[in-house]
Amino acid sequence: MQQILFEFAVGDVERSMLVNSAFPEKIVGNTDLQKYENELNYDFIKAWEFRPIRLEALYHLIKFLGSKKRYGSALAFATLAMRTPTCRDVLFVEEEIWTWRMPDEYAVLSYYNGNPEEAYKTTKMVMDSPVFASIPEKDRERMEKNMEFTCEDIAQMIDHSLLRPELTDEDIAKGCECGLRQWLYGQAISHRSCPTGAHG
Repeated sequence: MQQILFEFAVGDVERSMLVNSAFPEKIVGNTDLQKYENELNYDFIKAWEFRPIRLEALYHLIKFLGSKKRYGSALAFATLAMRTPTCRDVLFVEEEIWTWRMPDEYAVLSYYNGNPEEAYKTTKMVMDSPVFASIPEKDRERMEKNMEFTCEDIAQMIDHSLLRPELTDEDIAKGCECGLRQWLYGQAISHRSCPTGAHG
């Protein structure tokens, strides 16, 4: 019974979104728009609080907050969602949200909030999972592109060390070339390896 009531609660929110998007003239001015957004947030939270073991309402709240560029709030809810144990409900469960959509959203929000390492780890988890092959192609391509962005950002945090005394000039040159290709933040080499006049 609780599952059915939960579905009605989520359905009310979705119907509200459809009605207002179909008839935008109902929302006039910034004040009315803010009121509508506040009510929508409240409805999503209310649906989630009714059955917090379910992620559907919480996911749609997170997506809505993200669409409004409220990335901090969205990430706070997404972090909570990622800690939610697997639900045993069988009725009206949106399987995609549990298997990849929520982790994907969490990864994107982590990136927007300045944590590319978490974004990389979570996206890789989805891409390495058996479900990845069944994800729509456009989403798979987006995730692969996101991985490129996160790898570039992580690389720019790395300070590459080439200080081992046994390294030859050739080793150091190859190491520097590698660092340049990977867009590393910096490279540390011994002053003995620097050309005359390049010390600093």
